[in-house]
Amino acid sequence: MLFAYRRNAFGQKKKCPCGQPYLRTHEICSYLPHPVPLSLDDRRAKDKMFSHLEPQDRKVTDLDYLLNVGRLDEATKMLTAISTKLGEAYHKEQSAASIGMA
Repeated sequence: MLFAYRRNAFGQKKKCPCGQPYLRTHEICSYLPHPVPLSLDDRRAKDKMFSHLEPQDRKVTDLDYLLNVGRLDEATKMLTAISTKLGEAYHKEQSAASIGMA
């Protein structure tokens, strides 16, 4: 799961419960769970870590930060929660489609 996220393959072709396609940068969507919110110190460290990037290129997520600092358990917890929510959205969509076909 962590490798898929780094390769930008996590959640490919899945839709968020909000109806938008899931992308790495979609992690902040209010329809997705946020089980590991970053502290103020973490957010400052994240900003400093990625300050070398141009503002338009800063598509860095909290998960990127957690992975970069080796907090793999927290990153796994976050990705598992997101994966569960994406799966629920998929099954809901499939159920709606099968009802529409009847």
